[in-house]
Amino acid sequence: MVQGEVRWQLRDKFFQCAVPPFRFNVKRPRDLPFSIRYVKDLPMRGRVGAKNVYFNDANEGITVEQIALEYYEKEFGYEGIHDEGQSLRELWNGALSAGQLFVLLLWDFIYFPVPFAFQNRSQTIPIDYGSSLFYEARKPFIDEWLAQLSRLSDAQIQSEDVKML
Repeated sequence: MVQGEVRWQLRDKFFQCAVPPFRFNVKRPRDLPFSIRYVKDLPMRGRVGAKNVYFNDANEGITVEQIALEYYEKEFGYEGIHDEGQSLRELWNGALSAGQLFVLLLWDFIYFPVPFAFQNRSQTIPIDYGSSLFYEARKPFIDEWLAQLSRLSDAQIQSEDVKML
């Protein structure tokens, strides 16, 4: 599994190696739009080797990861956890390539708000993940998504403009 800056390093290495004459035809991926938000909060004086702690609006000492979580919740209504990618690794763990494709295509359905799928906030995957009940609990939504996907033409699927439905 390729994560974070390693993905960018591999991308750059690919474009260094992919010089004419090309042996295959590949479109250069478009650069992802991004914005920079500077943390205006002041760090508290910390110890050498310790994490910086910042004051938020409520004058609580929080980490930069918690600042990011608060920002995304306030700006976009997103709820998240900071786990260094552990939840993705747990879903990925031991999966074959078909399992990895399942995780990527059905990511939204894995975290779909099904009653009692998550018993507590520290739970990283739904309690029914990997059982036959997983599909049954999400059947109407998954079937509708697959029907929409099957109506797409090959050209639409291959175009860069296809968004996840």
